[in-house]
This record gives sequence, C-alpha cells and structure tokens, in this order.
Amino acid sequence: MRSGKALHLAGLAGVLFFAAMPAAAQYRPAAAAVQLAMPTDVPTEDRTYRKNEALLDLPLLWARAATLQEAVTVEADGQSQQLAAGTVLGAQNLYNPSGGDVLHAFCTPRRASERALDGGDRDYWLARALLRGATDRQVCLVDSDYDGRFDQSLLVNAGPAEARVPHPIPPAAMTVAELVPMSARDRIWVELVGIDRQGRALTLSIHVEQQGHDRSFSRFGGRWGEVEQRPRLQLTPGRSNEFNVLGATLHVSAVDGAARTVRLRWTGHDDLTRAIVVPDQTTHN
Repeated sequence: MRSGKALHLAGLAGVLFFAAMPAAAQYRPAAAAVQLAMPTDVPTEDRTYRKNEALLDLPLLWARAATLQEAVTVEADGQSQQLAAGTVLGAQNLYNPSGGDVLHAFCTPRRASERALDGGDRDYWLARALLRGATDRQVCLVDSDYDGRFDQSLLVNAGPAEARVPHPIPPAAMTVAELVPMSARDRIWVELVGIDRQGRALTLSIHVEQQGHDRSFSRFGGRWGEVEQRPRLQLTPGRSNEFNVLGATLHVSAVDGAARTVRLRWTGHDDLTRAIVVPDQTTHN
C-alpha cells in the first residue's frame, strides 16, 4: 500500500540506436515535470540582516525522480548525449495521441534558455521553431519491467518520429526517490533589497535559478498562494510581524530604518500540500 505522501506526489506529477517507427506512435509529455520548493531547512535563530543579504536559500526539488547508478549514452537525431552516473531525471508521464497506456518515464529537464522572441515574420517563426527544438528537447528513460533498471529510451519535444518512441537499451541501474534535489544549479532564494527608513516596510526579491540560469517572472501560482518576484511587506512597528514567504513563515522582530538592518527568523515545515510549485520555464535573463 502506498503512503498518502506517495500518492500525492504521484498526482503531481549503454548506447542506443533507433529504428523507424510509425509517426502515429510518437509520445508527448502529458504535463511538465513538477519542480517544488519546500522550506524544510531554514534559519530558525533570530539574527540581524542588512540590505542586499540573502535571507533564505532553498533547493528546487523533483517531486519524484530517478538517479542513474551508471552512465548511459543516447544517440538519436544525429546527436550523442551522455548521461553520467549520478544524473537526476524527473518523473514525467508521456502519452500517445493515437491511444494506448500512459508511459511512466524519467526525463532530462527542458533546457533553461531564452524562448521569448519578438516579431511576426517568417524569420521570427523559423527562429522560434529552432529555439523550441533546442530548449524543449528531452531524453526520457523507461523501466518497462519495473526491475530497478532503465531498459528503454526515447526523445520528446524534438527529433524525428522514429526517435519519439521507446527503443530497447542496455539495462542501466537507477534508484527512485521522492523530493529529490534537481542539482546544485537549481534553487530559489530570497534577497532583502529594501528597508523603509521609517521601519514600516521591507522589500524582498525572489530569485529562481534553473540549470545555472537566473530566471525572471512577475508572479507564479502555487498550492500555497502566489509568489511575487518583488513582494513588499508592510510592518506594524513595535510588534512582531509574520509573513508567508515561499510557504515558510518569516518572523520580523525589529527594524532599524536608519541603519538599514532587520532582525528576523524563519519557521519551516515539511507539509507537502504547502509546497511551492515552480514553473520549469520562465524567462531567461
């Protein structure tokens, strides 16, 4: 029997050579793999911060992911891609528009590259198509017999029809777990960028870093409220002020507007229903 947590997560969410297959059998992502921010490890002690300091730094997590225990090399669409041992692949459901069962795969993330282009002529649409192929291409691995080893591979979002269907590969060992850090280059962090001189407001900046790229956004939604890129927190002087930031509680105990300092602490949680869901593509700066 799977735990309630496992069921919730499920709801959120060698050398290979390819032979020709019918175009109708091409698989596509049912939805983007889910990236989460969970404030389980936060600074709980009261301390003083100055303007432009980082207040909180959280890793981005896959709701469910597989970690390769040995290297896999994928050759498809004229490209060779090495997936090293230790590579983390997010769980992703793939569907076949022509019918059939959903394919439970583990895939590389879409590349965090600039996708916003201006224009409307033929050159724009050609550039947009090329860019989507470069940024959306994902390699997916499948454990078809559930023995803890990947034995199939396919491409999604790019490549010829024959590369978009599962093909057998030499078995590669892997482990599957929940709430897995994506990488050291995927994180979300909070910066203190403004302190009102009268001590009545703080301005924060929320930074999303995906695959080493700083992302920009105005806001995005989640199960625990919306996340704004630059939230402004209104304070009541002389009282302890509490705010929800990335699902954690920020406790502000004192503000010195003249010195541009603030004293605060955090309370985190491990409640999956309050996790922040982070889009896998915003705009690349």
